[in-house]
Amino acid sequence: MGAPTSKDIAAATLVLLPFNLITLALRFWIRVKWSAWGGDDWAMVVTLPVWVVSQVGLLGMAWSGIGQRDSTLSEQQIADSLFWFYVFQEFWCFTLVTLKWSIGFTLLRIDGGNRWVRIVIYSCLAFVTICTGGTGMYLFFQCYPVEKNWHSSLPGECKPRQIQTALSFLVAAVSITTDWAFALLPFALLYRLQIARRTKVALIGLLSLGFFASIAPIVRLKYLLLMNDSTRLLEALGIILAWAQAEVGIGMLVANLPACKPLLERIFSLLTLSRNGAGRTGNGVTGYNSASGADGHDNYLELDGPDDSTSDKAKHCRGLRSPYGVMDDTNVVYQRDMANASSDSLVDDRSQNQIIPSRGSPARNSSDRQHGGF
Repeated sequence: MGAPTSKDIAAATLVLLPFNLITLALRFWIRVKWSAWGGDDWAMVVTLPVWVVSQVGLLGMAWSGIGQRDSTLSEQQIADSLFWFYVFQEFWCFTLVTLKWSIGFTLLRIDGGNRWVRIVIYSCLAFVTICTGGTGMYLFFQCYPVEKNWHSSLPGECKPRQIQTALSFLVAAVSITTDWAFALLPFALLYRLQIARRTKVALIGLLSLGFFASIAPIVRLKYLLLMNDSTRLLEALGIILAWAQAEVGIGMLVANLPACKPLLERIFSLLTLSRNGAGRTGNGVTGYNSASGADGHDNYLELDGPDDSTSDKAKHCRGLRSPYGVMDDTNVVYQRDMANASSDSLVDDRSQNQIIPSRGSPARNSSDRQHGGF
């Protein structure tokens, strides 16, 4: 295999692909191990096959001739490039739809029962499904017979290229709108919630990565009109599809990273420990070592089981104690010890069914006072 004809597409695909695969594997492992499987995970399962086909199409285009001047390509190179473009474009649209569903269902985990939040999320999902999914269906049937998509000399009919260009603008506008809506929702949901500041910042940061995903369609808008020039179509597709792949690749990270939050927190804790030494205790500062029990095991999450000496309120709450607060047994904790998962016994094993404690938890305020709102 020689050098890629489109270095932009090759770079956009091969740089993001390893990160997408790693976060996908970690996402599924964490969700299965903690029995926290949800609608966002099913949406990601549906995403996988269409995403794989789109990646194959991208790699085919990167080495088939796309990105070079159309006049310098042979007839076979042009046919191969248009074939891989046909393979890619429909499945890219469907990947974008299912990714948005996965991100939307992730936000539903923290909606706190707010009706307006659900209306916004489902409206965005319906919008992107109709517009982007409809565009994908149109691209399937824009030429008759289908082979005319890559063999233009065959008898038949194709819809004008200007229609595809207009639909590309529509898809980009819908993608930007939904990315910003999903990125802003975490601020509205978590801003006034009384949880530890560190947890709040981490959640808002992870769930607001859609701001970065929206950069790709904004940049892509600049180049879409080049598709109307039939003499430079394949050359223009090099930069256009590189940004299209960047949008999907970043979208995969946006969808997967919130599910990887327990592992990311574990890594952050280990890095902090290695930087600060063996941990500090006293003077109101509790290091990592102070969270360990007498047997030397890490008690990143401790279960306060009720005993005869506890108060009625404590028995009622049966709180889960973590470095970020106490959560009652009707809530599920997003921070869980990665090292001793097999030995932990939680009141509710659905450790990620809700990223944050539900509103009105009687233990939340006491938790923030106990841990200083840190």
